[in-house]
Amino acid sequence: MAFALTDYQIAALQEMQIPVWQLQSELAKQPADTPVAEAKVNSEPVSQDTARSHLQRLKDSVSGKPAATQPADVPPPLQDVTAQQAPQFFADLKVALQGLDIAKVPPVKIGAPVAASTTAITLPVAPDKLTSQHKIQLWQALCALS
Repeated sequence: MAFALTDYQIAALQEMQIPVWQLQSELAKQPADTPVAEAKVNSEPVSQDTARSHLQRLKDSVSGKPAATQPADVPPPLQDVTAQQAPQFFADLKVALQGLDIAKVPPVKIGAPVAASTTAITLPVAPDKLTSQHKIQLWQALCALS
């Protein structure tokens, strides 16, 4: 079985932190001064720019990063929810807050884990999409306010 990897394939594997191995018998056949990466498969040449862009996309897909160059430290903006968008949720929230002796309903925002404070309530999804686990977390966070 004879096969060889191109420089691009070796670079891609090494970028994914996958060691490139060769059979000892294959290494013994090569002259001592020949680097391992020089065994090439006959293929069409690819420009360096194309190879770099493919490698960058491969790196991004392996690391799970989005292709866009958005800084990782900046969280996405939170969306505000109004009482007109979720009237039943706000009615239930008002009753719950009155039971906890909290007079004012803080603004509700979507796009972050469940949290509650006197300045804002954050939800991971829209109020009509909350799961029972989200509702339990919200109730616990509200109870911690009082």
